[in-house]
Amino acid sequence: MKLSRNSYKPALVLLLLISSCSRIPNTVEAEAAIIEFHTRLNSEEFIAIYESSAKATRTNTKRTDVENLLKSIRTNLGKVINSRKEKTILSHSMDSPSKTTLIYKTEFEHGSGYEKFEVINEDGRPAIFFYFLESADLMRKLTSQEQPKR
Repeated sequence: MKLSRNSYKPALVLLLLISSCSRIPNTVEAEAAIIEFHTRLNSEEFIAIYESSAKATRTNTKRTDVENLLKSIRTNLGKVINSRKEKTILSHSMDSPSKTTLIYKTEFEHGSGYEKFEVINEDGRPAIFFYFLESADLMRKLTSQEQPKR
């Protein structure tokens, strides 16, 4: 059976669509970004964490907000002493950045919690796009602190 030139077009279009999609950071790259995040958090390098985050994160979030959040985590929970990956989710999308989501069970000096990181590939390197910490210990510490008088 002889194939015409037109029979290759659907395959070519599919190949172009696949190759134009953003690359998902592999798990090793994403985990390296998390190790760097924890190292910087322990060293109180909050601005460096912000500056190495994804461009979209920096565009939509004020540096001072990130700095204050990380400072609060570090002040109330202390240094990260152990972090164990619980789950990895690879997501690929045509209309948003492809990402690797990592969920860690993290022990700090003064508490613990679950951290969720979304890592994207940006300019050939993994960049943290989203960070979330769920910690009853942190909430307890924040709510037990004396509230300012009005």
